[in-house]
Amino acid sequence: MFAPAGIAGIVFAHRRVLRPRLLARLLPAYAIAALAGVVVLLTGIFIIEFTYGWSSQSYAADATIALFGVSWSPAGPWPWLVMAAGAAAGLYALLHHAIPAVRGAWDEIGAALEREGP
Repeated sequence: MFAPAGIAGIVFAHRRVLRPRLLARLLPAYAIAALAGVVVLLTGIFIIEFTYGWSSQSYAADATIALFGVSWSPAGPWPWLVMAAGAAAGLYALLHHAIPAVRGAWDEIGAALEREGP
């Protein structure tokens, strides 16, 4: 994340956008970014937990790992395929949908703010 002015700069950038018609342009883009971020986050949790469980000293060949309310076996291919598909889908959504959507929304808002003036 690029934030030369820190978190306060990010908050300050949203100050002028808090008007309802401008905020309405940002919310769909932020929703796409949040959804993609959640997919990447859950996939990361899955990978970390599986890698830890698989590499721990207490791991047995028939061991299962309970994650998200489901028992998974690290020895099988399906959990790893689910992780790979989740990571690919989340990163694709983030890079090809979320970032362009947020950038486009901010470009529209910037143009609207320039037309309105200070």
